[in-house]
Amino acid sequence: MLTRFSHWRARRCSALAPRFAALTAMAAALCCLALPATATESAATARPAQPAKTAAATAPATPTSTTPAAAPLVQVRWAVGDTRRYVLTKTRARARNDLVEQAQSSDTPIDVQVLAVNGEQSVLAWRYGETRLDDAEAAANPMVRQMSNLMKGLTLELVVAHDRGVVGLRNWRDVQTLMDKVLTDMGTTLRSNGMTDAAVAGVMQQVRPMFATEAQMVATSTREAQLMFSLLGKPVGVNQPFSYDTALPNALGGEAIPGRGEYQVMQQEGPIATIGWQQKVDSAAFQRIMSRTLTDMATRMGKPTANIGETLANLTVDDRAEFKVDLRSGWPTAVTHIRRTGSSLRSQTDTTSLVAAP
Repeated sequence: MLTRFSHWRARRCSALAPRFAALTAMAAALCCLALPATATESAATARPAQPAKTAAATAPATPTSTTPAAAPLVQVRWAVGDTRRYVLTKTRARARNDLVEQAQSSDTPIDVQVLAVNGEQSVLAWRYGETRLDDAEAAANPMVRQMSNLMKGLTLELVVAHDRGVVGLRNWRDVQTLMDKVLTDMGTTLRSNGMTDAAVAGVMQQVRPMFATEAQMVATSTREAQLMFSLLGKPVGVNQPFSYDTALPNALGGEAIPGRGEYQVMQQEGPIATIGWQQKVDSAAFQRIMSRTLTDMATRMGKPTANIGETLANLTVDDRAEFKVDLRSGWPTAVTHIRRTGSSLRSQTDTTSLVAAP
């Protein structure tokens, strides 16, 4: 999420006054969606959820399996000093009537090293390299390049439970200090682009709580790592899908949204297994919960509430992922997560992929 945040800051710092209808669509989409068994990030302009007491409290409720459990297919076999390099690619495409009108992408190298293995947990160093933008005009702009590389050189010390995935961030205070600086710089940039002090204060009030506690730092700053290791502990096996019911956290602080997901082994070629995942929300519960949540948010912001129901009625969500994992070591070789939000008239597709470098 931090890389996404820096890219958003670089490209959108002069456009932070969207129509409320667009805000409700974005907020609703982010509220109802979580990566596979991970915490949900909240939109920068949305009211963040109440601070959690522990890192585990920010994740969805423990999924309740509806199928007999198999032994987890992916087993961690890491050793101190193991290293891997991945290329993180983020692509966003906006379409009208299913025709793409705008697309942009970026690539960032990520180096991962095992710092410690203690029983059923490991500590991994997750280090960001330099981001490359596909937009030639943006890439030629020194300010945009600088803002897009806010994470360059940052190392996250991830605590990974072998049966659950990412559960902590050992150096969260260091990351928090960096984000304090990022937000301060962002405020300066917004003022220089004509935003009033009061408006900047409002933005900061919404964003800063996302980085206020250790639990929120874990949920916000480890999103790509959560995706990478989300298969750990999932009892999916060959010819044995794992289906579950869960409650997805509401990033706006309202009632959680019931959902259902499934993991399934799609194929296995030698030591490489391909596992698919999809997750859907209960549409009736989603409409009811988000209508109430967004109406409350609109009232607090002094915005009209008349179009919220129409916005939600036209909103559709498709959330899926595919994992390729080397079963000899437990390291993923490729992970792709695709999220489509919108309607038949307008839609946005966000693709996040992590591919092991040769």
